[in-house]
Amino acid sequence: HWHGFFQHRASDMDGAAMVPQCPLSPGHSFQYDFPTGPTKLPFWYHS
Repeated sequence: HWHGFFQHRASDMDGAAMVPQCPLSPGHSFQYDFPTGPTKLPFWYHS
């Protein structure tokens, strides 16, 4: 789950399983791809 990024029209890239996207099965991966735009906020990711 990301903090500090304004994800306009990219809520499916939020990273929270079972909220905007399905969880990944063991051994699978997911590549995040979303524009961050100009931001001066601190940002971080946690699961």
